Amino acid sequence: MHTIGRLVIRRVITLIPLMLGVILFIFVVLALSPSSAAVASLGDSATASQIAAFNHAHGLDQPLLVRYVVFLGELVRGNLGTTYTLNQPIGTIIAQALPVTLQLTAFGVVGAVIVALALGIVGALFRDRWPDQVARVVSITGIAMPSFWLAILLIQRFSVIGEGLFRAVTM
Repeated sequence: MHTIGRLVIRRVITLIPLMLGVILFIFVVLALSPSSAAVASLGDSATASQIAAFNHAHGLDQPLLVRYVVFLGELVRGNLGTTYTLNQPIGTIIAQALPVTLQLTAFGVVGAVIVALALGIVGALFRDRWPDQVARVVSITGIAMPSFWLAILLIQRFSVIGEGLFRAVTM
């Protein structure tokens, strides 16, 4: 148990610089992107003075290092900011979506466990025969298939959009 505790502590300690690096990378990529938050929020017909006022109000006219330090400070306090287009706190949006996300995650994990157990039992009962080969192909296909693509196919098949069982929400 002692070595496991040290391993966990080491992993947590190495997680901190990794998270800071990922946050820095994403921050720099978004800050240097050619798209403007002001134009995205105000529209293409925004004047230069409106864009300047928007940038000043949201601190986007500050140097990159100052913006990054302010961003990290707000992140530590739990303030994720507000959306420019909806003008809502991002934390509120996440809190609204979290229950549905957790339900979908639980449903997916339970479904994956059921399918994995069934394929494992078939593979064990019919070792090296055609049912085992089919189970192997199904499992390898499931591992290789991108989850986002499978999600889109399932939404199309089982949603109201696809004349299915469940209601799909569109933005």
